[in-house]
Order: sequence, then C-alpha cells, then structure tokens
Amino acid sequence: MSAVGTVLEPPPMYRVRPYFEIKKVRLPNCMYQMKPLHNLTGMKTGADEVVGSALSYLEQRQDWVLNQISQLQERVKNLGDSLGVSPAEVGILPQAAAAPGGVAPDVVISCPPSDPPYPLLSLCHRLAARGVPLACSVHLHSSIAGQVSSQLMEFWKSIPQSHDPVLRITLLWKSSSSCPQPTMVVSPHNQTPVRGIANISRYVCRLFCPELYEGSGHQQSALVDSWLDAVTGTYIFGSSKEKLSVLRRLNSHLGSCQFLAGDDVTLADVVAYAIICGGPGGQKLTDNVKKWINCCRSRPEFQGVPTVNLTSS
Repeated sequence: MSAVGTVLEPPPMYRVRPYFEIKKVRLPNCMYQMKPLHNLTGMKTGADEVVGSALSYLEQRQDWVLNQISQLQERVKNLGDSLGVSPAEVGILPQAAAAPGGVAPDVVISCPPSDPPYPLLSLCHRLAARGVPLACSVHLHSSIAGQVSSQLMEFWKSIPQSHDPVLRITLLWKSSSSCPQPTMVVSPHNQTPVRGIANISRYVCRLFCPELYEGSGHQQSALVDSWLDAVTGTYIFGSSKEKLSVLRRLNSHLGSCQFLAGDDVTLADVVAYAIICGGPGGQKLTDNVKKWINCCRSRPEFQGVPTVNLTSS
C-alpha cells in the first residue's frame, strides 16, 4: 500500500555514462582569430615591448603611417618652395616621366595641312605657361606635293623650346589621301595609332594636365566627352544642318554657363574653340558663342590659335 501524496517515478531503462567530460566551453567572439602579420619598427611601448592588443596595435600602426605621410608632405612642400613651384604643380613632372623606361614621351603626329592640330597647340601653350619643358618640331612628308605655308612650317613658333624636355612632339605634314585626319603614334612597336584630334588631346591631358579633363570627377569627364564628340564628329563631318544644330546647342548652353563643362576652362573649351575659330571662315555665330570666344581669347593658352572672320547671325 503506497503512501498518500507520493508519486513514484519509473526507473530509467538504460543508464549510459558520458563519453566526454567537458569542463568549460570557450565561445568564440570572432569568426577568425589571427595574430598581427605586420611588425613595424618604431611601434614599441614605453617598456620596449610590442603592443599586445590587436586593436591597440592597429591604432598605433595608423598613427605611425599618418605621421610618415605628414612628414612626406612637408618634404614635398619644402622642395616645391625651394624650386618656386606651387603644390598643385609639383605632381606634373613625375607624371610626365612615367613613360616606359623613364624616357620622356616622344610622340609623332601626322596631319593633313587642311586640318592643323590647333587644340594641341593650345594645350602646349598651357603647359609652357606652367613651366613644363617641351621640344616641338615640324617636318614635311614626301606625300605633300609642293610646299605648305610658312605659318604651318612654323606651327610651334610661339612655344618655348627646351633641350631637356619632358615631352617631345614631332608634327609631320602629310597629304590628306594618306592621312585623312590627325594621327598620333607614341610607340610603333607597342601601340596602335591614336586617331582623331579629340583622342590625341585626351592623351596629352591625362598625362600632363588632368585637371582639364578629369578635374571634377566622372560627371565632368562625361560632359567633356559629350562636347568633344559633338564638335569633332558632328560639327566637322556632319552636314550643314548638323553643324547648325551643334552651334544652336552651344548657344543654348552658353546662355546660362560661361564655359562648356564647368566653372572654368576644360578640354571641351580648348578643342571647341580651336575647331570653330581655326576652321573655314564665313561662319554665322550667335552672340552667346561670340561672347564665349572672346572670353577664351583673353586667356594665354588660346593665343596661338588663329581666328577667322566670325560674323553674328
């Protein structure tokens, strides 16, 4: 007879002893735990011991790197001050010397006399004004029957020449049948020819004056490319109606903006100015376009581009 209020539990059917005895389980606090791979000299504590904590190590490593960058910037600034060069211009010469083998770029540009590369002349004026040493020459190809004008043979007359240049440009006048458009060759063995004055201007800009093409990011570069395509493509090779549409687009844009792709001169202004002013005469331009031309003409980099007789519409 069982006691009242007592519940009897049935005995277990099987009783098995545990196979493993786990005293303490260490739960991970990160996916992977690794020791620091870098051990930079000069990163010691007061007791001359390497920082043990990974977080403290990274903080001191960052402080050490920032200190090195600050010292390097100070050295570059002092060097620029001693040479009389502003900080914005210090990076020009190292970029120019980035050619294969450390040799100054030596480019050969073939052009028909009917299509002089005036945008390149404007870029060279800008580089010369910034103190970039240049060496430019002109030659006449055997495909030219007779002589070209003295103005074309003295194409680089207004550019100061240097005996130790960072850029060499050889301009070769060819007949339009063998060279229908400006063509540039940098290395005949390693590079295909660069065709078109817009692409040649992009090459020089990226190498020596990237602020004209990529100064304000990709959005400005896309706007510059849009104007380059319109001026060097539609305006040069298009019909009279297509050329008129480009001029109307220019007039509409310049009605609210001083320049084509920003608050200052860009590669779009350099190329468009050279093509419109250096092209055949008799063009009827609106007041907005003429105002933009006069604004560009007052700048030193546009002085070498000859202007035709421009009339208002």
